[in-house]
Amino acid sequence: MSEDGAARRLADLTRRWRRLQRAAWGTVALVVVLAAAWGTVALNRQGAQIRAQDKLAAAQAAAIRRDERRLQSSCRWYHDVGSAPVSVNPAARQPSPLGVAIIVDARITFRGQGCPGRLSRPGRRLRKWARRFGLPPP
Repeated sequence: MSEDGAARRLADLTRRWRRLQRAAWGTVALVVVLAAAWGTVALNRQGAQIRAQDKLAAAQAAAIRRDERRLQSSCRWYHDVGSAPVSVNPAARQPSPLGVAIIVDARITFRGQGCPGRLSRPGRRLRKWARRFGLPPP
């Protein structure tokens, strides 16, 4: 090979090498740009999911607060009814079975719902009539 041919061959290889380097750097730059774009999209999607989750958690917390208020309201009612004395009808010499059942059921529900506070011990009269009417112990 002549010197002139070797110089041309070297110049051609150098030019091709530089072109290959530019292509490699272009590919690296493209990969970096695509990775940054994908990361941005992923972060935005994750942010949207977090906002949706926060909105759902706030709605659930509001529903729980509403249900707690309702439960407290019913607890007061069960306490009032469960604490009521058994009144005996003088003509029949016994209370109505429905009245005793309402008082017993209110006491059982008060305990079953886990209401705060305590009911007084059931009176002797309530225990007697609950037993006579076949109701669960108050």
